[in-house]
Amino acid sequence: MGVLRCSCLVVLASLAACAPPNFKDLCDKTESCAGGNDQDKAACIDQARTARKEADDVGCKKEFDDYTVCLIDSGTCRGTPIGLPCATNADCTKYGATCSANQCQLGHFGLDPKNTSCNASQHAYFRCMK
Repeated sequence: MGVLRCSCLVVLASLAACAPPNFKDLCDKTESCAGGNDQDKAACIDQARTARKEADDVGCKKEFDDYTVCLIDSGTCRGTPIGLPCATNADCTKYGATCSANQCQLGHFGLDPKNTSCNASQHAYFRCMK
């Protein structure tokens, strides 16, 4: 019974390694941060699938998957000030931004430059795609 259980775990682990990144999760995080809607999320998923296909076409699917999974797991929603003062979100809405610390800020999902957890997979992916 122990050998069978171990074999099943190995099979499940190898299947998980072959599974594509969860683009829905990535795009939910990305578009929620940027203020996108369901159409934006659908377009994001299509773009992610296309990017994965392009990576696969040049032999970089594993590197793409590794980096994308790391981004999903380690990315955060961050705001970038756009140089306009504000008192409420209403002051920033026409720019697609929100008000934070009295500055209009655009939200984007990505890696904090101080977070180095994805550096290895990012570099491997970029090297592969050259």
